[in-house]
Amino acid sequence: MNVRPRGSVIGAVGLIVGLLLLVVVRAEELKRWFISQWDTPHGVMGWLFGAFMAAGMDELYRPTAEYARLTRDDELLDVACGGGAFLDRYASEVGYVAGIDRSDIQLKLARRVLGERLRAGTAELVEGDASALPWDDNRFTVVTCVLGLEFFAEPEEALAEMWRVLRPGGRLVATFWINEDNEECVRECDWFGLDHLPEDGVRKLVEDAGFAALEVTYPSGLNYHASFIQAVKPE
Repeated sequence: MNVRPRGSVIGAVGLIVGLLLLVVVRAEELKRWFISQWDTPHGVMGWLFGAFMAAGMDELYRPTAEYARLTRDDELLDVACGGGAFLDRYASEVGYVAGIDRSDIQLKLARRVLGERLRAGTAELVEGDASALPWDDNRFTVVTCVLGLEFFAEPEEALAEMWRVLRPGGRLVATFWINEDNEECVRECDWFGLDHLPEDGVRKLVEDAGFAALEVTYPSGLNYHASFIQAVKPE
């Protein structure tokens, strides 16, 4: 009878454990990479992420435009504008539009779809951070932010900047993952490492920035578990 040496068995077990640990480490690395791409698309794969995000977020853009009640007379700023899909599809009739994003890849995609408006001088795109918006006070009549606040390191600073660049009476429409009653929403936030504030916490965040007439809406039938925040900068 052949008996496998004990050292060989220990070595095999060690190899298996090592491979499992490698899989776990690689899985965590892949997760961090995926989240970083979702946050700020970059590198070669960033182009695919940017295109995917532009195609997949239409169900959020449509209600955002409805809540914003956009008109030809508006001057609109889209914070975390991504590839410019919202400005292209739902703000084409708005008199003036601007977008800001911290991903150069997203902005290159946005310049493609908004090229005609950029050349006409009725649009601008800026690479930058939401916590330091490069516009004067009271510049815009509407500010939108779709799937941005959750990823900002300092959302209170971003909201304060949005308030600053809005004119008195101007409108804010933003999304936030805050549905604490939805277990899937909570799991997704936990996976992304995002805070899932209760509605009261988000209301305080927005009101502390100076906004009023705050409404929170939970649309049904969306793949994204986002709620919509509507608020106004007081006159």
